[in-house]
Amino acid sequence: MSKRSGDNVQNAVGTPPARTSNLCNLLGPPRRRYAIEIIIEKDEEITVRELARRITAIEQDIPIEHARGDPYRNVYTSLIQTHLDHMAKAGVVQYDSDRKVITAGESLEDAWVLLQAIQEAQAEIL
Repeated sequence: MSKRSGDNVQNAVGTPPARTSNLCNLLGPPRRRYAIEIIIEKDEEITVRELARRITAIEQDIPIEHARGDPYRNVYTSLIQTHLDHMAKAGVVQYDSDRKVITAGESLEDAWVLLQAIQEAQAEIL
């Protein structure tokens, strides 16, 4: 019996296959992947505003100080209305919706390792 590719990722992350599958689904939208990378890099509390500006800068390929207007508002709104809630439910982040502050969740490292494994696998394919 051959191993499925998901089993290899599961072994790399050290989490059960169902958990790995849930994290893979979570990592689908690019904004969530950007958020994970930014939160890992920052390694401290970050506001939704700062996260939205950084993601806007990445998406628009512009300096952070130019990340404003409709593109910024679009990212900010999607983070608040969709992405942060999904990431918080998965334990990847802790999101304080009153203060609009994000901190690392207990599953952030697992998501980061999985994201890196996926990116490495994609690089090998290309």
